[in-house]
Amino acid sequence: MTDDPGDLGPEAPGGASDSGGVEHLGSNEASPSNDSGVDDPDRASRSIDISDPLADMARVSRKGFLWAGAALLATGGVYWWLDTRRLEGGKPWPFRRAFEVNERLARALGQGEARGLTEKDVSADPRVNGMDGLAEVDPKDWRLRIEGIGDPRVLTIEQIRALPASELISELNCIEGWTRVMRWRGVKVSDLLRSLGISPKDLPAYVGLETPKRGYYVGLDRESVLHSQSLLAYEIDGQPLSPDHGAPLRHVLPIKYGYKQLKHVGLIRFTADRPDDFWAEQGYDWYGGF
Repeated sequence: MTDDPGDLGPEAPGGASDSGGVEHLGSNEASPSNDSGVDDPDRASRSIDISDPLADMARVSRKGFLWAGAALLATGGVYWWLDTRRLEGGKPWPFRRAFEVNERLARALGQGEARGLTEKDVSADPRVNGMDGLAEVDPKDWRLRIEGIGDPRVLTIEQIRALPASELISELNCIEGWTRVMRWRGVKVSDLLRSLGISPKDLPAYVGLETPKRGYYVGLDRESVLHSQSLLAYEIDGQPLSPDHGAPLRHVLPIKYGYKQLKHVGLIRFTADRPDDFWAEQGYDWYGGF
């Protein structure tokens, strides 16, 4: 922005100088002059030096260009370095290490409950996303199999519905960036295990969930599966689940992203080894928590 000398302040009573019209700043009194009409020798110290604004802009532009070039080169170097690292689980190993650090911190700090929501928060349009492993089945023919703790257990949807029910209003957060608030009804995983006489202290460190034909599968840590908001849901908004929402039973876990919440659950397997995970094999975070 250029400065108009005429806007620098009120004109001094003595008027502008003969040498270029630079106005005086400071006192409103007239500037004294000697008998010969020569300007006050201190005049220069009280005047503003107006440099060429175009030259100033050019200097700033050159600096900015150099800094931008340096930043671009540095960013490109970092990208090249990351892109040339060996892959682990479909990701360059520095990203995989970052995922692991995030998981260790989350597990060390503990997993609180997702924020409480009410009926007025429920989304009017429960979005459907992800169809891998889904199939339309007659609920009477569906079975839930539980393995890894003694003899396998097999349950029907009627047996699960007969257990004490819990309701949950929670956010479904997709890794793609969208969120919906859903109202669920079902049985807590901890209550299901308790009804089978299974104690949490007897469980191994990990849990794998799969659709009946393993079209989709998820790996979880034991603490997440036993979380107070970990629900095996059979209803959404007061209605039985539809096939695209994972009928007849889906896992709801609001402390994880949606890709970690299995629809159309057919198998729950407890294991000492970290189980396979569909999206972790594509490079996503295995832990998948917030």
